[in-house]
Amino acid sequence: MKVDERELIRKIFEITPSTRKGDDAVPIEAGEEFFLISVDGVSQEKDMLPGSTPEDFGWYSCSLSLSDIAACGGNPLSILISLTFGKEVSEEFVLEFLKGAEECASYFSIHLDGGDLNEGSGFVADVVSIGKVPKEEYLSRKGARPGDEIYVTGPFGDVGGAILSMLSGEEVPPEVARRAIRPLPKLREGREIAKTKEATSMIDSSDGLYESLLELSQASGVLLKVELEQVPKGEWYLRRYGEDLRPLLFGGGELELIFTAPPGFDEKYDLGFEIFKIGNVLEGSGVKILKGGKEIEVKGHGWRHFS
Repeated sequence: MKVDERELIRKIFEITPSTRKGDDAVPIEAGEEFFLISVDGVSQEKDMLPGSTPEDFGWYSCSLSLSDIAACGGNPLSILISLTFGKEVSEEFVLEFLKGAEECASYFSIHLDGGDLNEGSGFVADVVSIGKVPKEEYLSRKGARPGDEIYVTGPFGDVGGAILSMLSGEEVPPEVARRAIRPLPKLREGREIAKTKEATSMIDSSDGLYESLLELSQASGVLLKVELEQVPKGEWYLRRYGEDLRPLLFGGGELELIFTAPPGFDEKYDLGFEIFKIGNVLEGSGVKILKGGKEIEVKGHGWRHFS
């Protein structure tokens, strides 16, 4: 029987008493700062895209984990990786994977500082990212309030479309494919948003726009209303997929940040990069996607879920 990930997470929360869980990274008090710790697991079978090299896959795995630090407004400090792999996996594959992870880490001026090797089957990597953030700048998923506005840091659709096309064997422009294979976590953007001390909540979009909005809604106990026309869309996505909403809502992998803030935030701050207002926070629960002022039915959920 297929595991319902959302239901399993709910049950895990029921049996674990920690009050720190539920955000992109766990905040650990350390004087005037929080240390941030996050872990992300990837498997070659499920997560390695066609056309990727082991080095690309290492970069990708590191990016996913660092994106959790970005979503809390943190600065990265270190990466650790635990690998489990079977006899069918070559030493060259392992070394190239770790080389790619180190390339990603060093891009953000940190390093792969350690890890573990284990026998198993297939190839699975668990990446631990460690960061820090001043306590007053830490951003959680739990702070969105009715009256806030919803913002994103960049366009959606290109990466989701690239993933969908690559999985179906379709050729994708190299510059678009690269954004799916070697995404960049929005660490600088996360820090600048956090430093304003006015954003009320934040999450990354690694699970796709809709799923991430749903997680933010549930954590904060609010209703998120999004105007589809206001969501920034990638140019290649628009040319290739047009009105097909699957890559836009369910693609995942963009690693954009989704955050909430009081009205007028976009006019008050020049962050050094563009942000886009896509909707509003209301009393209630769930996510409403409006097109032309009318709510549309959204089916399916989950990263790389196209239904």
